Amino acid sequence: MPTVNRSAYPRFSPKRSPRELPACYTPSTEEMEWSHSVAHGERLRHASLVLHKCFLQLHYFPELGDNPREITSHIAEVMEAYNGFAKWLSF
Repeated sequence: MPTVNRSAYPRFSPKRSPRELPACYTPSTEEMEWSHSVAHGERLRHASLVLHKCFLQLHYFPELGDNPREITSHIAEVMEAYNGFAKWLSF
């Protein structure tokens, strides 16, 4: 019998391996560029990336408040690193 997070109604697993965050929730360059094209402002870009990455795992859009803090924090850290790198390239 499949676990609840692998069933017809998947949920976030309570325990994540250390490799799961980078493997499943790190936005690619294309996804970062997509978020810049669809959302204006860092908060909306962050929300769009969180929803997008969670949708890819769950196959539905969860409420923003239901996303685990470690996932939203990981995506925020990646965005900060990407934006800093992109600003450095523009000089």
